[in-house]
Amino acid sequence: LTFRIIRKDGEVRWIDAMPPEVKETANDGTPLSIIGTIQDTTERKQAEDEIKHLNQFRESIIDNADIWLNVLDENGNVVIWNKAAESISGYTKDEVVGHDKIWEWIYPEKGYKDEVTAKVSEILERSEVLRDFETTMRCKDGENRTISWHSRNLLDDCGNTMGAIALGRDIT
Repeated sequence: LTFRIIRKDGEVRWIDAMPPEVKETANDGTPLSIIGTIQDTTERKQAEDEIKHLNQFRESIIDNADIWLNVLDENGNVVIWNKAAESISGYTKDEVVGHDKIWEWIYPEKGYKDEVTAKVSEILERSEVLRDFETTMRCKDGENRTISWHSRNLLDDCGNTMGAIALGRDIT
């Protein structure tokens, strides 16, 4: 159980308390010893609140960017899909996050999709930045749009690829 307490000096602290446990009782059942733990978790709570605040700030920036922004994991599955990507493509975040089917949907002609993905993979495997790469995609409503892409790998602390980020500008 987590509790907020206010010290005598007015400082707010957060406490985690484990319920007390009776360790020893008298013959009549009266508790003789009770053990419980209380831990000051104020610093952890403050860190969690700061992380939550920063995540909300990050999500607000991503969602309100006036440019298509998506992030893929190392398997090509969509993990971030902003409002501009929704607006341009017609596909919602709920439809695309968690898998890689969007690329089949926006590039329905297999030969063209293979061409696009091969070019992107080639550049990203060499950890190069893909700049001004233009593709023609099919939106959910069937309309075609030309997108200019800027993309690069996302690397972990050891330099291993953990995904990719792509920015797309509608230049139709």
